[in-house]
Amino acid sequence: MSNLLNIYNLAVGPDGSTLLAKTAGAVAKVAWGVLSEPEATQNHAKRVAWAKRVLLDPVSEARRMLWAVLGNATVQSAGAAVGDNDLEWVVGQLVDLFSAEG
Repeated sequence: MSNLLNIYNLAVGPDGSTLLAKTAGAVAKVAWGVLSEPEATQNHAKRVAWAKRVLLDPVSEARRMLWAVLGNATVQSAGAAVGDNDLEWVVGQLVDLFSAEG
């Protein structure tokens, strides 16, 4: 696990733009998946509304999510080199939290 200064630098330091770009890609990809979910999925209506908003501006949603994404130990350890699958998984875990806000 990273120390607090490293976590901060992952968000706003030199690697921050790369991590933000990768997070935006993950957010968009997860949103596409949400649009294909069965209607019986828990919180489906809110998740679909979230996905539609996200696909209009994935970078803004990535900015909103970035600090929550950085709460994950794998992301903290790998930083901007985090694997796509790991980042998509983390974003996927945050959908219900962020869709509840909208």
